[in-house]
Parts: sequence; structure tokens; C-alpha cells
Amino acid sequence: MSREPRTPARCNARREGTADGGSATSREGAALLATLALAGLAIHAWFALGGDALDSDRALVLLMARSFARGDFSVFLWEQNYMGALEPLLLTPLALAGWATPTAAGLVGLALTAALAVLSVRLARRLGGAPWMALLLWAVAPALVVHHHVALYGARLAATFLAVAAFAWSLGAKRRGAWMGVGVLTGIAFFADHLLLLWAAPVAFVAARRRSLRPLALGALPVVALDMVVSSITPAVHLSGPNDPGHWLWNVLRLFGVALPQLFGLLLSRGPAPAFEAATSLVPGGYLWPALALPGAAALGALAVTLARRRREIFGPAAPDGGTAAQALLLACGVALGLFALVGGGGDTWSVRYLVPLWPALSVLAALAAERWRRAVRPLAAAVVLPAFFTLVADDTWPQAAEGATARAEAALLTGGGVPWLTLRGIERNPDGARAALQATPVAYLVRHGHAEALDALAGAPEAGRRVLEERDVGRFRLVVTDAPVPGVAVPSDHGSRVLQVAAAIAAGLLFLCIFLTVGWLGTR
Repeated sequence: MSREPRTPARCNARREGTADGGSATSREGAALLATLALAGLAIHAWFALGGDALDSDRALVLLMARSFARGDFSVFLWEQNYMGALEPLLLTPLALAGWATPTAAGLVGLALTAALAVLSVRLARRLGGAPWMALLLWAVAPALVVHHHVALYGARLAATFLAVAAFAWSLGAKRRGAWMGVGVLTGIAFFADHLLLLWAAPVAFVAARRRSLRPLALGALPVVALDMVVSSITPAVHLSGPNDPGHWLWNVLRLFGVALPQLFGLLLSRGPAPAFEAATSLVPGGYLWPALALPGAAALGALAVTLARRRREIFGPAAPDGGTAAQALLLACGVALGLFALVGGGGDTWSVRYLVPLWPALSVLAALAAERWRRAVRPLAAAVVLPAFFTLVADDTWPQAAEGATARAEAALLTGGGVPWLTLRGIERNPDGARAALQATPVAYLVRHGHAEALDALAGAPEAGRRVLEERDVGRFRLVVTDAPVPGVAVPSDHGSRVLQVAAAIAAGLLFLCIFLTVGWLGTR
């Protein structure tokens, strides 16, 4: 799939346009981008309108925003290891107006996703890639990716937007003040979530190539130091990985055997079913899946081969910007895969979500590869989204607009009358609220039908001396109201010792500094 020869006439036609075809080509390109943008908005809105207030990740953002609106502010998400709370801050104005709903959260996520798509398209143009290819990957993404794009949590949307904006800014920054601003944005993204190291690395790489590492550090490192201080005094572990050393190897196997295929739609990743529910097959039956997955895998492989074969004109001195920006995107991919191997497994049911912040880099690299194909075969690169299309139409386990009414009815149980509520399992979310709930009376439990452990504990309420006041099904949940908390239903948080908490906080900052210095050194080679 070699590129067409660069003749002078062809180059002039590209730059100036021609009366017999240049304007028409421009109009066709604009129409294609507009069509893809509308399709992407429709697909993402379909998922956003099915927002489920009882999904723990989405619910957490809404709970935080409502607490912030009441003045109960926390730099981190109360006492848990999920970094700074940017998404709840975005929803706080809506919470003040009484509009902090699952639908509103989904639409805010949709707006952030659209902004990231625009940044990706602009980066693709700047680096000489095919803008339509970058936008296509955003418009027709796998159901897993679309869900996280609108869930306003799993994809670290706000932090990713800041980080990608900092990277785009770094490509044109010239003055010392601009580089300090890039550093501040990079530091805030890291403060919001330590996973955003994957975008701090390419920014440092560009700065090193521009000999601007010092002003970048002056902007970024004070924010990182603040992160170390705040996370050290917050009772939670802010840099965590697998507890069992044997998981390190498992992370690598999971990365290449499950996570990356799921990221591109080559394997299913069932909707937000809790870990206690029986896992369903990742490989669907029938003939439609292989009919779409095989061409998709072939297109993905062809794009990767193109990046390797045309590496000199994409990543070399002859490339736009001397190949610096494209090399930085490859570095982002390498750091993301390394971080996944470090902490991405550890028993997380949806560990692939740790790779979703890499989507902007992947879309731009795909655009760079597609532009190197001959014009006649270039449309075949679109086959890369065929597996994603299959997941969108075949996997109905993800919340979608058709289930919006049910989700809103369930949410009404939580939002009506100002009744406080907490998530049930894993992390207490708000320790003060959890302690208050242990003394509350009466207590209502909304438990998924598949949560056998909690339902069994509630079934033993009479033996524990608790009286059941009400019990009925509500959508996908079982509502059980008791006169007092039932022992064994909620799982308390275990944040580890204070020594471990402080060590993890310091380690996160040192990891940022280590990557910063290492990448800076690489950028001078």
C-alpha cells in the first residue's frame, strides 16, 4: 500500500486546490467529517441517555458533585485512591441547580469526548495524517470505549482532556511562559489521576527536544509536590498495584490476550456486571462476529505494518516537526502499556479501562498510517472499526437509551426526598457517611439480583435480630428495607497502614519525576 508519488503538480494541487477538483475534494472531505461527527454524537448520545445512577462509578461522580454543592468538599474522592476529583467539580454547578442527574453526567461526558475528538483531528492534520481516520475511531468505537467516554469516570475524561491539550500546546509553545503553562496543565492532569503519566511522558519528550524542559518542570513539579503532600495526609493508598507478585506476569498476559483485543472490539467486554456475577463468554458465537472481526484485525495489522514500514517519513527527520510529535505519541503508547503491566491488572474486572485514555494517541497514529496508503485503497482502512460496530449492535449489556426510563425510575428512589445513600461494596466512598449509615434506622438496601453474597446476608436479617420492613423487586435490583443495618452486607474499606499510604503517595511523585527525567534524557538523544 505504497504512497502516490509526490509530483510538483500534485503538491501544488494539494496546496492551492484546482478549479476542476480541488474545491470539490475539500467539500467532500468536509462532508465526510461532518457525517462522521454526527454519527459519533448519535452513538455516544445513545449510551449517555441510558445512564444508570446505580452503576457505582457513575453514582460516585454524582454523589461527589451533590456533596460539593452542599459544601462537603474533598480534594480526593473522600478517602479512596482515585486521585483528584475533576469530574465532580464539573458537575457541581449542575448540582447547585438541582440538575446533577445521570443524564446530565452523560452529556458532560459526551461534551468532553467531543472536545478530545476535535483535539485528535487537529493533531492528525498537524502531523500529516488523514483527519477522517482519526474521527472515525472516535465516532465508531467499541461499546466498552463508548461507555467509558460517557460514564464520566472510567476514561478519566477531564484529566485526559487537560493532558492532551497540554501535549497539543507543547507542539507550538515557544516562550518560557507558555512552557510553564504546559507544565501546570500536565501537573494538574497527573494530580487528577496518576494514570495520566502516559501523557506527561510525551510532553516531557517534546520539551526536551525543544530544550524547554526547565520551564516545563517549573510549571509541573510544584503541582506534583502538592499532590505528594495532599495524598500523604489523605488516609488512602494513591498508588496501588496487585497484592500478589504473581499478578505481574498475569498483567502482561491479560494486556495482550484480553485488554488490547477488547480495546479494539476484537473481543467482547460485557457491560458493567459486578464481579460477583458469572462471567459470560468473551468470544461470541455465530457467523457475524468472525465476518467482521477478521477484516477488522487485518486492517488493524495493516495499519501497524504501515507505521513500521513507513517509519522514516512518519517518525523520522523528514516527517512534520522532525518526527518529534509522532515519536511522542509512540512513547505515550509505550508508557501506557508499561503502566498497565505495573498496576493495570490486580484483579480489576474491567482492567481495559486503563487503556482508554490512550485513545487520542491511537486515533492519530491510525490517521498517520492511513494517509500513507494509496488513494484507491485508503477507504479499506475503515474496516478497522468493523469489530467495534459489532460490539455496538450485538452487546446489549451496556446501558443504552432504550433503558433510560428504567434507569431514571431506579434513580428516583435515590434522588427523591433528599435521602442520603452510599455505594454498597468495595470502597466506602464517604467514610463519614458510612459510619452514620451503621447507626441509621431504618436502612434501605438496593442490591443487584446477581449479588448472591449480599442477598444471602439480607436473608439472614431475622437471625441477626433485624426486622424486614419491606421487600420487593425494583428493575434489576432487590429493595430490602430493615429497621437497622444488617451485619455482613457492606464490605468496609481497607486502606492499609499509614506507613503504606505515605510511601505510596511519595512513590507516585517519584515515579513522575523518574519518568520526567528519563524521557527528558531520551529527548536529547
